[in-house]
Amino acid sequence: MAESARDWLGAGPRILGVPVGIVLLGAVLMAVLPGFAEMGFLPSPLSRIVGGLLTAAGLALYLATMPFLRRAVRGGRLVTSGPFRLCRHPLYAAWLLGALPGLAFLLRSWIALGGWLLGFVLFAAFIRSEERHLERRFGEAYRAYRRRTGALLPRLFRGGDGP
Repeated sequence: MAESARDWLGAGPRILGVPVGIVLLGAVLMAVLPGFAEMGFLPSPLSRIVGGLLTAAGLALYLATMPFLRRAVRGGRLVTSGPFRLCRHPLYAAWLLGALPGLAFLLRSWIALGGWLLGFVLFAAFIRSEERHLERRFGEAYRAYRRRTGALLPRLFRGGDGP
């Protein structure tokens, strides 16, 4: 089976276009109109530290996940190892729990945080569709994986299909 970047990158890059565009809009507006829609609930140094750590963690998780996903897609297998051992959608978690909110904190922009919120809505809708596809393709193996693994966060308690 011929492998394309679209196969192993999934829908993430297509979904991210709008939220990242909003984050960039927030950056531009903050540069042109200093203080416009500025998040002021954290002191600037703390906001930048939190933002840097979240962004770095998100990018690290993204990079750590890619080899596992690429090998699984190449082999036509369900991937349940590496970062997928902790959650079913580590690439989405990398963006939703790390990089996008991290960028909003780095920029200290409510508009950028709005990009994260929109990204969350878009990814949540896509995750449902992707999970239906994975269940059709891998059947009981995927259902068992879903029961024991959280969607975006590690599952501390077993049971249900929650996030």
